[in-house]
Amino acid sequence: MLQFKEGESFLHKTDPRVKLLWLIALTVFAILSRLEFAAVLFLLVILLYNLSGVSIFKVIGEEKILLLVILIPFLARVLFEKGTTGFLGFPIPSGAYNGILNSLYVFFIFFISMLFIFTTRVKEIEQALLFFRMPSDMVFMLVVAIGAVPLLQQKAKRVMIAQASRGGRDQIFSLIIPMLHSIFTRAKKLAISVETRGFDPESIHFRRELKMRKTDYGALCALLLFILTAPLLFC
Repeated sequence: MLQFKEGESFLHKTDPRVKLLWLIALTVFAILSRLEFAAVLFLLVILLYNLSGVSIFKVIGEEKILLLVILIPFLARVLFEKGTTGFLGFPIPSGAYNGILNSLYVFFIFFISMLFIFTTRVKEIEQALLFFRMPSDMVFMLVVAIGAVPLLQQKAKRVMIAQASRGGRDQIFSLIIPMLHSIFTRAKKLAISVETRGFDPESIHFRRELKMRKTDYGALCALLLFILTAPLLFC
């Protein structure tokens, strides 16, 4: 499930504002760096998941649909890119080689973003976004969306089990109508609920409660060092 997972790792304890800055910096670095560093980013994801105590294999098992999305760059390269390239002294099809690297980049971006959600409470994400002056109405919508994802995943699993018990096939495509019905029903109930409580989208107030610790300042200094050195070393 795409939701916060309890833990005592340094990632769980790091200030969400620092984690958000690291997430942005690493994503930008992944986009701007050369393809050859895709394997380094892939290993970085594995290391961070291991340090956080979140099983990346369990996440992959739960989010199989992401693997299909990650395969798209590989298939596109294989189908449309011709020629060969050298790797460890051996010629291999450049489409397959570059496709693997592109897929590793997409894997990194997806799973590093998911790790931020796994190690950060929704309340802390809200506080971090408000600190960076994100409009409060957008923060509210984002928080509601993040909170709804696990519920929709549970609904999808129940629908798939129900359809499988009836001998249904092509389960992914048959999920569309039940899931759309669930989404619109939930949105309608939420709208009625907030309206009856006098919710005003033009006047949303949040309390800011985050406090930096010494380790957070250390992580911030490490981020600054990364920003200054990464372009020179990897791009």
